[in-house]
Amino acid sequence: SQGFLDSQPFTVNCIKRCPAGEFLSTRSVPVKTLAGGSRYSALVDVISHHGSFPGRRRRACFNNEKRHQLCVIARAYSGQDITSFLSLARQESSNMEVRIFVLNTDADSEQNGVRFTDRIRALAASSNEETGRCNVHLLEPPFQSEPSTYGYDLTDWALEGLIDSGGCTHFLTTNADNYYMPGFLAATEEEINKGKELIAFDFLTHHPREGTNVINVKLERKFIDLGSFVTSAEVIRKSGATFLPNGLATEELFARDWFFVDKVQKYLQENQRQEQISLFHKVLYSHQ
Repeated sequence: SQGFLDSQPFTVNCIKRCPAGEFLSTRSVPVKTLAGGSRYSALVDVISHHGSFPGRRRRACFNNEKRHQLCVIARAYSGQDITSFLSLARQESSNMEVRIFVLNTDADSEQNGVRFTDRIRALAASSNEETGRCNVHLLEPPFQSEPSTYGYDLTDWALEGLIDSGGCTHFLTTNADNYYMPGFLAATEEEINKGKELIAFDFLTHHPREGTNVINVKLERKFIDLGSFVTSAEVIRKSGATFLPNGLATEELFARDWFFVDKVQKYLQENQRQEQISLFHKVLYSHQ
């Protein structure tokens, strides 16, 4: 991907038991060096099924037989309450599975004697127990985020690794204090079934705007947000879109969501695939 200079073998040897009784394991993946010197070990998640869950629902860890696998990279910051966001894990859709990867992009601070990552881990376990699927995971990166990047260095690390895993057909990158409306997953699947590769939707913002806090999405700066679009893994890979294309030297960090989308839309336009862009004018998520 753009911005990476080299790669070399790196092996992750671990098997973690999911809270409801399945296994989350990782396999060998490359380490890549980002321009600017930061080292990225790509994360690859491979879920192995070992029978149904015990208990009342007896469901697989997640349904990887569904045609669409939506991987959600949820960026969390110390002190945030991510409970509302995790309601997304309970959404159902006929042929799309949602898999949530929570990423602490801040310092691992303590509140009332509990570390933030431990709080996330407990919330993930509670969500997995409630749904009967272990589709919520805490990512634990091998390096600390550079504060000046607003967490985009870790976001690129997670995105790169999950794309390399081959298990995700589509991506949503968002902040873990956002709330997704109950019909989000079904509406997204409907657009994907129409052949859309970039799907952007209206949202409610907590940033000051004149007259209304409803943003009618446009492929323009200030009219799209980090959590307001879903992109296919294939288009992300082929377009070379990343949030920090120049590593720590990347500029205009407050607008990296816009530049990411712009890279994707330009790729689609240059390849005469404009019809694969969908601007879905329904409010599907809200800032908290």
